[in-house]
Amino acid sequence: MVKYALQRNKPWPLMEKLIIKLLQLKMPNIDYTKSAHLQTVNKFFTAMDKYADALNPQWKEYNDIKSEMLASIGQSK
Repeated sequence: MVKYALQRNKPWPLMEKLIIKLLQLKMPNIDYTKSAHLQTVNKFFTAMDKYADALNPQWKEYNDIKSEMLASIGQSK
């Protein structure tokens, strides 16, 4: 979905809502002490950052959740 949004070079509000919902559902289940979970989170952020930087730099919900997740990673170390 991210690749498609970047190809068409337009923000995709419906995808953004789905991403936020997914993050809200999955965030409580992430074990920040597990390498596999951290790798998945890193890949996800890499893809979503490309989208946000190019098409919606003011995407507050994503930036808030990302900050919260990064804080959780920092606390688990």
